[in-house]
Amino acid sequence: TVAGDVVYYPDWGGNLHALDTVTGEKLWTFEENDSTHWLTAPAISGGVAYHVEYDSTLHAIDTATGEEIWSFEADGILSRSPAVKDDHVVFTTIGGHLYAVDAGSGELLWDFNAGTATEGYAKPIIAGDVVYFAGGDRKLRALELATGAQLWSYQTAGTLGTPLPYRGKVLFTSGNTLALLR
Repeated sequence: TVAGDVVYYPDWGGNLHALDTVTGEKLWTFEENDSTHWLTAPAISGGVAYHVEYDSTLHAIDTATGEEIWSFEADGILSRSPAVKDDHVVFTTIGGHLYAVDAGSGELLWDFNAGTATEGYAKPIIAGDVVYFAGGDRKLRALELATGAQLWSYQTAGTLGTPLPYRGKVLFTSGNTLALLR
């Protein structure tokens, strides 16, 4: 993830690094307690890097210092990049939960359980006041960002990719098909 003149990247050991793109200088490294090899891009917002650790931890890391601000322990393995909007950070577990936590404190705002594993490597996407995510049951879902209430779901025939809101519609892949929902 690039923000300003800094690139934030994970390594195979699960650590997160910040590198100055102008000078090439490493600014800091956030060392995780986990040695699993999972590479997910952090979400950057308001001077904070939100980074998932495979073992179930979401970390909020100060982008200036590399110091942890807070962490949140989810009920399940995290393997997809989070999404951030205003005071909400949303992220999924392999077990089918979509969590929203407060971006400033890490306090749980809501937890939506799809009842099935999340699909493929699709990450949640926020557009306006709606969160879109793919469930292992091959359903594309839209949830209200503020409350986690499901607005709608759409059954697909194939494995879902990350949804892409576009001009009031939603583009997504399902198997080998690109589809557009109005």
